[in-house]
Amino acid sequence: MKAGETGLERLELGGKQLLIAFSPLTTTGWSLGSIVEPTLVLASVERLQNELATDARNLLVTRMLPATVVLAIIVVVIGLILTNRWLKPIQYLATAARKIAEGQYDVDLPPSTEDEIGVLSGAFKSMKEAIQSTLIHWNNALLSHHTVGTADCSAGGCRGCRS
Repeated sequence: MKAGETGLERLELGGKQLLIAFSPLTTTGWSLGSIVEPTLVLASVERLQNELATDARNLLVTRMLPATVVLAIIVVVIGLILTNRWLKPIQYLATAARKIAEGQYDVDLPPSTEDEIGVLSGAFKSMKEAIQSTLIHWNNALLSHHTVGTADCSAGGCRGCRS
């Protein structure tokens, strides 16, 4: 042990292995040393390790695990809400598409919004209006070229005849 130094050294005294820890005391100019058996130091270290392990387990069980469970529940609930929010318009569009395919063109579509579903809804609305317009045009063209009283009309082969 040298003056003004801090350290830890092994020492053999009376056939016993000992540890000496030392550090200077700045106010007195002295050095303070402590001599202990290595088994006592190791027992203290082992006890400290056991306490740390117990505290870590307690922290995990009492704080981390419940917080993780609460967080997982929040994530699932938010996931369900968002999924429902996204799926409902898609299901609505699918139902509307089936009705349009069956010839029902008076179907209401969800309003167009800025997101992808809104863009898809707007495209469906444009498609529905284009189909309706085309059918009206064809129907008018068919009626304007049809002559009431022809052989096809009187035989009942004309569905567009109003006679």
